[in-house]
Amino acid sequence: MKPETTPRGKNGTHLAKWDRPQQAEVAFQKLKMTITEAPILENLDWVKPIILPTDVCGFAIAGILNDYNIVGVLRPVDFHSRRCSSAYQSYDAYDRELLAIVETLKQWRHYLEGTNYKVII
Repeated sequence: MKPETTPRGKNGTHLAKWDRPQQAEVAFQKLKMTITEAPILENLDWVKPIILPTDVCGFAIAGILNDYNIVGVLRPVDFHSRRCSSAYQSYDAYDRELLAIVETLKQWRHYLEGTNYKVII
């Protein structure tokens, strides 16, 4: 006897197959492909410059620790983001940008101290 693998509802009846429109199926397949081929986090290469872009929005701050891979393409090493408290949300945009820079420098201090290259922010 083979195991039952067909999904069943609460009353034991077979569930209908979920039919997606063709456009949704294409979008789903594209999403799967994009996720599996997305840039994978790489190890930091200590002999290349470190790029540290930051960004803010009305309620959060974020930063990405990047360096260049073997062929010279900018690749992510680590990500950092956090939600800002209501006090930080009331800061002006340039103050929140500075907050994002300070937070990311604190977050990746162990990577950035002692590097031979300048850190580009």
